[in-house]
Amino acid sequence: MIGNILLVAIAIGVAMVLGSSQVTLSNVLLNLAIAIAMAGVLAFIGSGWTVAGAVLLFFLGPILTRFVLVGAVLSVRVWFLGIMAGWVLGALLRRLHDRDLPHSGVGR
Repeated sequence: MIGNILLVAIAIGVAMVLGSSQVTLSNVLLNLAIAIAMAGVLAFIGSGWTVAGAVLLFFLGPILTRFVLVGAVLSVRVWFLGIMAGWVLGALLRRLHDRDLPHSGVGR
């Protein structure tokens, strides 16, 4: 768990540094928030289709953002690092959520 949180912190820190050289701080924070939220929800759902959704989000997200939000300022570096951080956070939250569920006993 500590390693996951450390990975998220590093990804966000690197995104802040790399993104600040491309766009303003408010745009970096907006890009991070959107990417983390979208990837986090996909990871929390956790089905096989969410992996396909994450791949589409990873590659088509920046392209679609440019077409849907005219004039949107996007940093691809921040977007990719935000997706990575969001996926780790969503998976971690799912793991914490499922911790109290009864075990199925399969494989014992």
